[in-house]
Amino acid sequence: MEGLSSAGIGLAVNYISNELLQGLAALKDKRELHQFTEDLNSWLLEFEQEYDGTIASKNEFAEYIKSYRVVDKVVSYVLAPDTEGPPEQAFLSGMADDVGKGIEDKLPHRLSPEDKEVISRFLDTILAKTKDFTCRRLPEDQKVLLYAICQSQVQLAELKSMIQENSGLAQEVLGEIMNELRKIRGNGKQRQPLKEPSESEPPPSQPPPLGYFINIGPTSCRLFAVCDKETLSEIKTISYTISDPQHNDYLNGIIQHVKRGILPEISEKPAKLFTKVFVDYSFSDMFEQQEDTSTKDDFILDFYRETGLCLILLTKTQTMDNLKRLFGEIKEKTAIIDINSENLDILYFFEKEFHMYNLNVTLSNVKEFVKQQRYPEVWTDEIIQEIKRFILQKIGSQMDGIEIKRAIIIKGELAFMKSMRYPLRQRNGRSELSQQQYQRKNRDLLFLTDYRDKLKNEHHDEATLERLYNFRYGHILIETVLEKTNNKTVIPQNEHSIHGSGYSTYISYIFNVAVSGSTHNGREKYISQACKRLTDMGANVLSPVFDSKGQLREISAETQEEHLRAIRECDMLFVCNKDDGYIGETTKCEIYFAHALYKPIAFWLEPPDDKRISFIPKERWNTIMSLDE
Repeated sequence: MEGLSSAGIGLAVNYISNELLQGLAALKDKRELHQFTEDLNSWLLEFEQEYDGTIASKNEFAEYIKSYRVVDKVVSYVLAPDTEGPPEQAFLSGMADDVGKGIEDKLPHRLSPEDKEVISRFLDTILAKTKDFTCRRLPEDQKVLLYAICQSQVQLAELKSMIQENSGLAQEVLGEIMNELRKIRGNGKQRQPLKEPSESEPPPSQPPPLGYFINIGPTSCRLFAVCDKETLSEIKTISYTISDPQHNDYLNGIIQHVKRGILPEISEKPAKLFTKVFVDYSFSDMFEQQEDTSTKDDFILDFYRETGLCLILLTKTQTMDNLKRLFGEIKEKTAIIDINSENLDILYFFEKEFHMYNLNVTLSNVKEFVKQQRYPEVWTDEIIQEIKRFILQKIGSQMDGIEIKRAIIIKGELAFMKSMRYPLRQRNGRSELSQQQYQRKNRDLLFLTDYRDKLKNEHHDEATLERLYNFRYGHILIETVLEKTNNKTVIPQNEHSIHGSGYSTYISYIFNVAVSGSTHNGREKYISQACKRLTDMGANVLSPVFDSKGQLREISAETQEEHLRAIRECDMLFVCNKDDGYIGETTKCEIYFAHALYKPIAFWLEPPDDKRISFIPKERWNTIMSLDE
């Protein structure tokens, strides 16, 4: 057993992550574990021999399986303490797709059908052997420990709570497991240990975020924290196990990813306000293509029941209007570039339509390539060209035939370029520079210089230094893409996402608002307050309408018809139930109408416990309505 954590174990080391190896060594029953690893090694030898000449004999295969912790994910699936995950075949199918795409990113060619069959066979067998070992040979406490070992990205306090709720283990046994897990994480050499806060060493005090924002896209979802009124910080990106919209479990898989991967992160540090969920407008096209019209309704309601969060399904018109508010008039052949360590997204406007490109190259890819090549800190023109060739190979044909005239680069780019004194000029109310100026300054300031040494002289904070140093990789990546597409103008912006930054995220896509509520017993004054507050936020209140004296127009058949038209055209219905929470029968009918039109619905206060409206997804805005008071 001692050979498990050394090269003496044999081939299994090539497939099992270092973290899982370390964790396996902590299991009590060494005899059973040794038998498992021997069996696994024998099978792996047979597997490589049987499929010699296919992807199984390529280094990229073993490297991907290990570095992306594929075996860990299989173990997690088998031992998950609840049973709400996807069915086994759906899990394996989704995993096979992800592994295939991940390996293709490392190869200059596409995988053959035979290679894909090999990947499926590998995953099927690994899952079967894992089930045999974990479910039939391990005692319950060791199963729980092994599952916890695979959750390296989850905080210990959250893990403890999850295990406590689902495993039924005695507190004494659970305490032993958590102590063992602390030792394993504390001894890890590959990552910083994650610790539970202790009374003797209280964690540094950080204010809770104003709120959270979840962006659900076609292949991944992203979690942002609204840190303050200006700042939006990306916390986490989760790629879907099943990324094919035609798959039966695609939509349910998204719900489960949010429930398991996002909600625990949010509950660990509750926000002052609440969480908003925007669903990419590409889903609108997908739902329109569905033969079953109830698919959209089921997705919205199931998401609400499972997560307690209200979905805002965007349309292309809403997206376009909001982008205009954030970035000004969007002209033909304009690209909005959103880059982070794990994603490079390009939203391209062409022929009055937006087209989303998720490129097969990331900041992490570039950083890893530079590290592997052991390039000196001061790059040469030859090194720059080698890095660009690597990037172009990763992109492949994705951007072929696309011409970009102006590129809006977000994620703090404007502040960075100003601090580095890029030659920005003001035009049409925004800062910009030519592509040639951008490339020339990249070389002078970032590439053909000891950029890290320069940062060390100016910044003593390691986190700030590392954040700024990443602009070097980001700029060579963006420059390569813009060269390929013959870009002419670069427009840096500070927005953290295409939805805005900070507090503005909360009013994205709710520009046009209809306000409903009772006017009985003097409540019209609250309607007036709501309309003023929403207008101050930057929203456009479509209805109700006030006369020249600031009074609500008298209710008539004409005003009621106008109000219903406003609900049909609005981005959100705001229900004014301030003071006692009262909602009249007419307002309930308007809520039904808005819900049938898939409009998000916000209440000033928590609505009464009324079964006739309790099933409708809703947001409560009492904290937002009083934020500046």
